[in-house]
Amino acid sequence: MNQSRSGPRLGEILVASRVISTEQLQAALEEQMRVKRPLGAILIDRDMAEPYEVAQAVARQVGLLAVDLQRFSVDPDALSLVSAELCEEHEMLPIQVHGDLVLVAMAHPRDDEAYAAIREALAPKRVRCVVANESQIQATLRAARAEQPQAAVA
Repeated sequence: MNQSRSGPRLGEILVASRVISTEQLQAALEEQMRVKRPLGAILIDRDMAEPYEVAQAVARQVGLLAVDLQRFSVDPDALSLVSAELCEEHEMLPIQVHGDLVLVAMAHPRDDEAYAAIREALAPKRVRCVVANESQIQATLRAARAEQPQAAVA
C-alpha cells in the first residue's frame, strides 16, 4: 500500500486486456498531460472504458481483487461502521462485515494515509481491501445517504 509505481502501468494493462487500443491510450495520455486528471477517469469520461474495467486494471497493478459496486450488494451494517466524511475524503467504502473482518473498497489502494485511516477507524476489526472505481464509490455513498431516514424536524 504505497505510492511506488513498480509493475505494469494502468494504460499498458488496459491495452493488453483489449479494453482500449494503443491509439485510445495515446489520446487519453495526451489529454491527461493537458488536464492533469487520472488516466482512468479520462478513459471513463470519454467512454473508452467502464468503471469496473479500470478498477480491475488498478487491482491487477497492486495485486488485489476488484469489485463492481453496481453489481455488489453493499452491507448497510458495514457502511455504518465509518463516517461518510472519512469515506469521501479517502474514496473508500466498507462493503461487507464477516465477524471481525471488514471488506473495504478503495479507489486508491496505494494510498498509505487512506489505509491507515480506515484501519484506525475500524480497529480492532481486521481490514481487507479490494479495488473499486471512485465514481462507483461516490455513487454508492450518495445512494446510501438518500436511503437514510431523515431526522424529524421539531
